Amino acid sequence: MIACGYYRNAATLPMQLAFIAGPIALPLIVASLAPSRRTSVWSVTAAILAVGWVYVVYCDTRLDPGGGASFAVIVGWFAAVIALAVALLLTLALAARRR
Repeated sequence: MIACGYYRNAATLPMQLAFIAGPIALPLIVASLAPSRRTSVWSVTAAILAVGWVYVVYCDTRLDPGGGASFAVIVGWFAAVIALAVALLLTLALAARRR
């Protein structure tokens, strides 16, 4: 958060952490509920999240002569939505296969 410039002051830090940690944690929690092959589901989910959030860090730390606000965090949230959908589908598929 500090490297990307999201950290502004101590009063808003908890809210900023929740807006970043919440979307990251939810797909990983769903992936942890997989009945079998939990490591595979968790790895795929973590890889999707990593790609999205690495792009956010890249966008926010590159030199931009124009300046201005960055909305790259929306890409990270979008990656979290995709990771959540993949984790949910894989978890449900493994649960149905187990029956």
